[in-house]
This record gives sequence, C-alpha cells and structure tokens, in this order.
Amino acid sequence: YTPPVGEGSFGTVYKGDWRGAEVAVKMLKSTLLDQDESVLGEFLREMDIMRGLRCEFIVGFFGAVLVPGRLSLVTEFCSMGSLSTLLRKQHNMPFLLKLRFVIDCAR
Repeated sequence: YTPPVGEGSFGTVYKGDWRGAEVAVKMLKSTLLDQDESVLGEFLREMDIMRGLRCEFIVGFFGAVLVPGRLSLVTEFCSMGSLSTLLRKQHNMPFLLKLRFVIDCAR
C-alpha cells in the first residue's frame, strides 16, 4: 500500500507502476456512487474522452479499472503534479516558461 499523492473532490490519486512505467491511478471515491448516480456517468464520459485523446501536450491515458468499488483511471504520472499546482507553488517562475505553458495548452 502506498500513500496517496493527491486528492480531489471525486477521487484519490496514487502513484503506481505498469509495465515499468510510472502511472497515476485516480480512484473514484466509492461513497460518491452511493450518494449520486450521475457520478458513474461522469466517470465513464471522462474515460471515453481520455481514451480518444492522443497528444504530446495532454497526459497519456493507459486505461481504466471498471471493477465495482474500485473505479479508476490510469494515466501517465506527472512528478511535478498538475500545471495549476505547479503555477501556484512557483511564484518566481520565469515569464518565458509561463508563456511556453500557455502556448502548449493552446496546442
């Protein structure tokens, strides 16, 4: 068991290993499914969107776990966290690096 590397309102993110690649496993909080049936639909929509995206500027999608109680999305692991977290932490980030992030997001 490894401690989580992040947590949001919909799930908890763990660092894992899949065939030698570092991955992020975003596990949907099972209590959400009990409270709101639309959560499953949102999870499945996110899975379909991620499955259809292939772009060097978007986190890569490895797959999903569809076992009841363990619904998870598996993506490549970003060691520095999300872009929004990085931008909040790095107050003295050079302007040109911020500009690069904006251009990459637009692509």
